[in-house]
Amino acid sequence: MKIAKKIHRQKESLRVRMAAFSTSLPINRDTSKHLLIYPEHNLVYNRIKKAANSSILMYNLEVIRHNIGISTLTFPRYRKAKNEARALGKDFRELGVRELAKLRQSIKYTVVRNPYTRVLSAFRQKVAIRAMEENNSYRGTPGYADDSAQGFREFVNFLENAGLYKNRHWWPQIDLLAIPPEYFDFIVHVERLASELPQVYKGAGLSIPASMDFSKPHKAEKTDQRKITSSSKLVEAYYDEDLLNRVANLYASDFESFGYSRDPDSDIGI
Repeated sequence: MKIAKKIHRQKESLRVRMAAFSTSLPINRDTSKHLLIYPEHNLVYNRIKKAANSSILMYNLEVIRHNIGISTLTFPRYRKAKNEARALGKDFRELGVRELAKLRQSIKYTVVRNPYTRVLSAFRQKVAIRAMEENNSYRGTPGYADDSAQGFREFVNFLENAGLYKNRHWWPQIDLLAIPPEYFDFIVHVERLASELPQVYKGAGLSIPASMDFSKPHKAEKTDQRKITSSSKLVEAYYDEDLLNRVANLYASDFESFGYSRDPDSDIGI
């Protein structure tokens, strides 16, 4: 079984290297699964967890299909629509030769978030608030079931002590990119989604329904209240000067690579 897995991994690695060579893009095998590609629409989205990923999937679906009805779904139908949104794009490893050849010319974009609010959102949604759910895989994580400043402090201690790469919801965003930052046509900031995301769609030649509002999470996201953490409004309640410095050091590469200020009081942190 171990030999079979090793052979499969080697074949997969070879395929990714060959595909990367054919597109002249330095694609990282370990994070290539974060690429969601829309070959028919000249669009490549590098997904990043806890950086409006679910909203972006729904926005992509709405822009491509002009399916404006997805903004008022019940929770079960939202889950179905979200699966449809994922299925609308292709995994990098599913692309055919012609699709790979077009990849270099496609509009490539990702969406990033202020590290202060992103890691707080990950803590609150995954570790603190979801503690009431059964079979929670985050059970045992420091700060579990403690949605307080002290619980967050325990979580940051955990990140500093080999926990930073335990889960991709709080990995540094720079390490979730499948290609280096300079190869993206657009790096969109969650804090400026309303002005920056439309430029992506326009660059790909997609028309935007007049009813769409990019200034807040996609309306369909409200059907899953667990995901509405309002962390951007809670920085002052959870952080003190010590935690600000420690989180800034943990995510130094994100602050530098994506133009964020370490001063939480600056203009939306950018």
